[in-house]
Amino acid sequence: MNLIEKLKEENIKYVFSADGLLQWKIMFYSKENIIARFYSNKDRYMPYIKIVDKAMVDNPNQVAIVGYLDDNHRGIKQNVFQIDNTFFIKTNVNKN
Repeated sequence: MNLIEKLKEENIKYVFSADGLLQWKIMFYSKENIIARFYSNKDRYMPYIKIVDKAMVDNPNQVAIVGYLDDNHRGIKQNVFQIDNTFFIKTNVNKN
């Protein structure tokens, strides 16, 4: 999965997923070396939410937003990577 390779290349270890199922694929294919959470504050496994939230405070440079590529994330944009015309990765995220 090229998405995992790019996350590792960018030293991203924690992600907010724009898709509720993508988070599980990321953790499976990365062998949980990348911890993901859905953007909702409720999920079936709450420790992942807490881990990613803590990383956002302690290590924001290792946090990204990922999702399936859509019109909002196409084209050349600062801090947004397009992977295989399927996924996007947005780095340098903040709480705002």
